[in-house]
Amino acid sequence: MERLVIDRRYWLRGRGGEASGLLMSRISPYPLPAGDEMCCLGFFCLQQGIARDDLRYRSVPSNVNAFWSEGPFSRSATFRFPWLREHTGNRLRESSDLGGALWEDVLAIINDCKTIDDATREVWLAEGFKTLGGIEVEFVN
Repeated sequence: MERLVIDRRYWLRGRGGEASGLLMSRISPYPLPAGDEMCCLGFFCLQQGIARDDLRYRSVPSNVNAFWSEGPFSRSATFRFPWLREHTGNRLRESSDLGGALWEDVLAIINDCKTIDDATREVWLAEGFKTLGGIEVEFVN
């Protein structure tokens, strides 16, 4: 089983979608020193060999050209990780508010949500990556 390692020291989470991305530069007014932070999907992309500069200020993996066989706008393009682009309605009950979302968006929402604690966030993300992509998540530091 593939393993995804998320380092809490550089993990950008719980600040809302407007402040998040695959790779963001940490600048003041954040109470942390300058540097880069990544959401859970940023760690995933980096571990798949995508260059840091290709991730900077992108919101989700489908916005990264390197994940597409012929670029994201080609009619014959295929995405390297189709489970991320699958509609949630295929796995969630139709009554769910997330029934029309893509799984990459659901993972991003969990990552960015301001109202859940980190312990819950980690459980939900680990469960999502394992169920959808067969990826075991390990949170370190």
